[in-house]
Amino acid sequence: MSNKVSGLVLLALLLLLAGCRSQRTPEQAAPVANTPGTTALPASGQGGVVLPPVGSTTVRASGKVVPARHAVLSFVTAGRVQQVAVEVGDRVEAGAVLVTLDDAAAAAAVSQAQAALYRAQAQAQAAAEVAEAEAALARAQAELANTRLRAPFAGTVTSIHVSVGEVVQPGQPILTLADLDHLQVETTDLSERDVARVTVGQAATVFVEALNTEIPARVVRIAPEATVIGGDVVYPVLLELENPPPGLRWGMSADVTIPTD
Repeated sequence: MSNKVSGLVLLALLLLLAGCRSQRTPEQAAPVANTPGTTALPASGQGGVVLPPVGSTTVRASGKVVPARHAVLSFVTAGRVQQVAVEVGDRVEAGAVLVTLDDAAAAAAVSQAQAALYRAQAQAQAAAEVAEAEAALARAQAELANTRLRAPFAGTVTSIHVSVGEVVQPGQPILTLADLDHLQVETTDLSERDVARVTVGQAATVFVEALNTEIPARVVRIAPEATVIGGDVVYPVLLELENPPPGLRWGMSADVTIPTD
């Protein structure tokens, strides 16, 4: 009888032990060992944030070749195009006349204002009247100057948007001028996470696939304000090229590598 009781007690203890083991929670499971260069992440659905791999020593971005300076030029006055003095591809110096509007009316106004000033001076009119005539002449001369579109800097004409005889309005694009002697590269997708690792003066490497050429470069400007492209927050970074190769052109694609060590 005692043997039977002892057997029942032993069986009850075994069942109790098995039940305790089966009630272990997932949190009590053996931890997953981290591998070097990775970060353990919380299980999905528990509010975890996916972190990037650590230990990267470079920042990579795509970019485009851009001129150091370029401008879309326009008139500040309306008028009819009288002359287009340049063609696409022409190199011009700063101050060169590029396009001229019909200036007959403006030139006549200058002549009239000049004559009025001469009369005021010859008749020894009051100083206020002479000053008014001088101001009228200055305004007429400014209007005449506004009929000539001049190059604000030395560069190459890359596009012309008007033709002789066309009537143009103030602010209407007339032509595009670019300094193609000084080409740079601007990144197009450098993320807000990576820009924190970039500083002005850092050395970089630019690979231009069209020329199969790698060019040494240096960071010269980091945009102070972000640009949102397709929902991504990016910061344009400008790089100065060292010894740009022949054949490099505005708009070519580039791959940028910036060591951060």
